[in-house]
Amino acid sequence: MNVKCPKQTNQWVHLGRLLKFLMLYRRQLIAYTKAHRPAKLPTDTWWVIAYAISPAIDQINTCFVMSQNRSLLMAQQEQLIDNLVASLCVMFNINLVHDVNAHDNPDSDDDAVIHTLDRRQINAESIVAWVEDQGAFPRQCYERLSTIEREDVVRQIAEYAMGVVTGLFGVKAQCDGRNGPSDLEVPPVLPHQLAKLRHGFFVRDVLEPYRSHLSLHWPVEKIDLVEAEHHDLIKLCKDDPVLRATIDKHDHKTMFDDAWDVLPSPFDHLRSFCGGLPTVFPNTTSV
Repeated sequence: MNVKCPKQTNQWVHLGRLLKFLMLYRRQLIAYTKAHRPAKLPTDTWWVIAYAISPAIDQINTCFVMSQNRSLLMAQQEQLIDNLVASLCVMFNINLVHDVNAHDNPDSDDDAVIHTLDRRQINAESIVAWVEDQGAFPRQCYERLSTIEREDVVRQIAEYAMGVVTGLFGVKAQCDGRNGPSDLEVPPVLPHQLAKLRHGFFVRDVLEPYRSHLSLHWPVEKIDLVEAEHHDLIKLCKDDPVLRATIDKHDHKTMFDDAWDVLPSPFDHLRSFCGGLPTVFPNTTSV
């Protein structure tokens, strides 16, 4: 057909580009397959699922690309994951439920079948509406399915969507000592976060957990300066309302250097300490 299928080493990226390729050349592929390998022709069910999950994979791949920014903080990576989950929940109309047993009977007389997983639910009608939103072709494929086939394809899409969302909730930017997802919160490292943190909390929750490691590389006087500079930062922001208003505009999108460069004083030791906490090691491997 004189068309080259795209390849990527990352399986998520590859799957996303492959689905786009198949949908872009759908007419040519179907005509070619009918003529040469009719037994290999994709089913209507396959096309419906492909069209339904392709936008979700696009969202995930976009998040992957953004999370590989070498100047990104771990807290920003966590926010990207949270934003991705929220986007997928809106995409498939996934809702959190408090009573997981309220809709656990798929054979009930309720007009709208509810699919549930880990306290999350999707209305079957929402899945059908999502399929129809993908265009005329997937809608026609869905309409050609039998009642049993329609129920099965809706179930597969619902399970896929909720499985991805549930899995993403387990993704953490930090690892524990066994290389599993850490239960610890990412420490505050930007001025607007530190200025709102009481000095006692900073010493106990941010500095103390790393004091023994710091002592291997820094003299005790330098560690003391970290404490002193945090105290000075709180006082500076309290006495300078213009500076406080400036740093209060910072959020999860603010880069580390941009946030610290607005301070009139260098705060070298505090900045250096905080710069080591959220580091994401640079590499050439895809997420």
